[in-house]
Parts: sequence; structure tokens; C-alpha cells
Amino acid sequence: MKRILCSILIEMSVLCVGCGTSPTQEPPQTWNEPPPNSGNKPEENPPKTHEDFLGEQLGFKSWPGKHGPLKPGLRFDPRDYPQLAGYTITEDERHLEGYGDPVTCLRRLRLASGSEKIGIEIEVSQSETDVVQRILLIRMGNTNMHPAIAHPRGERAGIEIGDLNFISRHSEPSKTDSIDFVRNNIRVHISKSSACPLDVVGLAKLLDDQITSKRDFDMERFTSVLPTITLFEPARKTIAPFSETPLNLSVSDPQGLKMTFQFIALRGGVQCNDRAEPARATFLSEYRTGEAKVDVRVINEALLFNSAQTTVTVRKE
Repeated sequence: MKRILCSILIEMSVLCVGCGTSPTQEPPQTWNEPPPNSGNKPEENPPKTHEDFLGEQLGFKSWPGKHGPLKPGLRFDPRDYPQLAGYTITEDERHLEGYGDPVTCLRRLRLASGSEKIGIEIEVSQSETDVVQRILLIRMGNTNMHPAIAHPRGERAGIEIGDLNFISRHSEPSKTDSIDFVRNNIRVHISKSSACPLDVVGLAKLLDDQITSKRDFDMERFTSVLPTITLFEPARKTIAPFSETPLNLSVSDPQGLKMTFQFIALRGGVQCNDRAEPARATFLSEYRTGEAKVDVRVINEALLFNSAQTTVTVRKE
């Protein structure tokens, strides 16, 4: 019996050696996992976050352009670029991003011509340049590979665009199918399908030149280029359930750009016609009574924005 048991243990050991592991060996850690606290003593420093590890891998602290001046947004119309002729816009969305008060405006476009696809993202921060740099950092870490391998720095391939940029893996500058860059307070992403002949780097250079041609602003003076809301209030401050009131809205844009409007209403809804001059909006109450808060967000073509809030009292007559 002892000889048989010994033979089984030997065979198990041989099997483990053959597969390159042992019964008690722990699986290797991936690049972005913080090391475990092996001791029972409390940690002197708080555990590193995923963003901390990304920053170490991509040298985030040494990225150029930090704490730089702000640019007054980026207006982008595909019709202004001959290389995009023949492509149809299939998606064009604008979102205000951030927890609580928005800190950036993100525009996401999709263009297509048959099997050829192009994706463009433009994001503008109204607070500081580090905001879009941190967003870019997280985007570059969205990969199963080491981020420095998946997204090499473009300047190492001779691509001088933005304060810094990242290009697609294993690609020459002329064959790059995606580029991400930040310039001041603006982040840009451009990508294309394999069937698309677009010169991604060439288009990125045009957008970067457009950004750098704009005037620099500090935080104090930056508000002077934001859309201005001089009036936002209901025509009737008190209405009954299931009724409506016009919302008086007066806005202007210091840069003379077109504006779009987004409304958020609690205890009701808003109908808006932003093609009218001036824009017209109507608040529609529901069955619940009380104070209904209504927010308006005004976004111009350069992705600069402003917001205001008003209230409507809903009360049974």
C-alpha cells in the first residue's frame, strides 16, 4: 500500500512540473493589480487605484501641458474638411460629463461611406487641462495588454501632435488607424476601419492646428467666452397638475456660435424648439404637486456650455 501511494504522489509531482505550476502556486498578477498586503500590519499608505497604476505605466506625472492655458473650445464641421467628403454622419451626440456639476462636454461623431467607418470624439474641459489628461489616461488603460504596448506614444514615431498623443499599435505614421491626443483643455480621438483610406494623422494635425490658433485664456477670463444666460424663468410661477407654462429664456454666445439646449425637469417635462429665434421652451407638469426644478444647459458649437436652474410650483387649484 505504501509503495502504491508513493507512486501516485510521484506521478502528481511529475504532472505539476510538466504543466509549469505547482498545487500551491498562486496565479501571476496582471500588470494593473496592486500587490496584496502580505502582512497583518495595517498599510501605511492607502492602496493604489487603477488610475495610479496606469499613471505609473504611462508616465502620467511627466506628461507635458499640465496646468496650461485654456482654449475656447473646438468647432468641428465635417463639411470643412475635403478628406471627409462623401462620408455621411450616422451619429452626432453631445453629452455633458461629470458628477454633479458638469466639467466637460463630449461630442461623439460616427461617419460612414459604405464599409468605410470613421469615429471622432472631441471633449472640452472648462476647468483645467489636467481633466482631459486624466480622461485620456483612463482611455489608454482600457486594454488587456500593457497600455504602453497597446498605445505607443506618437512622438516616438515622429508624430508631433498635441501636447502628447498615442497611436495604434504596430503602425507606421502613414498607416495609423487611430490617434488620441490632448492639447490644452481639449481631448481628440480619431479612428477608422481597416477599409477606410483616411489619413488619420493628417486630419488630427488639422484639428490640432485649429486649436493652437485660438487665443489662450486663464480661468478668470475663460468665463467671458462661455454662452451667457441672462434670463431663465417660467412665465407663470404656479400652475396646476397636468398643465403647462412657457419658459422665458434669453441666451447669447460671445463667439457668435450656434447653440443647442438640453433640459432636465423633475416632476414634469420640457418641450423645446431650439430652431426658433429665440429658442422656445414649455414646461409640462405631471400629477405630483410641489416644487418642480428645471435645469437648462446651453452648448455652443465649440462645446463650451453654461447652465441655469428655475422652479415651477405645481399646486392644485
